[in-house]
Amino acid sequence: TFSNEDERAAVARDRCQALIDERGSGAAADVARVYIAGLHVAAGEIDEARILWEELLDRNSGNAIASGARLNLINLDRQDGRLEEIAESLQQELADGSEWLPQDLLLYELAVTLEELGRGEEAEANFQRLMDDHPGSPYVGEARQRLASLS
Repeated sequence: TFSNEDERAAVARDRCQALIDERGSGAAADVARVYIAGLHVAAGEIDEARILWEELLDRNSGNAIASGARLNLINLDRQDGRLEEIAESLQQELADGSEWLPQDLLLYELAVTLEELGRGEEAEANFQRLMDDHPGSPYVGEARQRLASLS
């Protein structure tokens, strides 16, 4: 047991860092990096979290760790108000084929970003494309609701 949350976080960070030092690379070390990045965010250390997530993207592609890191970076950029940059990068990933995120999630994130930018018609088109091209996607329900609110 720990006397407070800060103590628990410090011990967790130390244990994760020990795992990284011991293993260096591989899935276990990368999961530890994900956890440490989350601790950085909780502590308000956004730049440190961003660095770890960017490193994870460089080290991984096509797996859950890379997908989570990419989504976390999108969310950080969204919080920073970098919506135009997000929209451009997501459009590029859709065009080129993303090595980190599946197409249905790219379409959803792009549509949400366009909606936040006030570009309703483009958002509608991407929500519709998501529903048409990926009817079994877990994002279809949310896309349908957002599309209805835009119409």
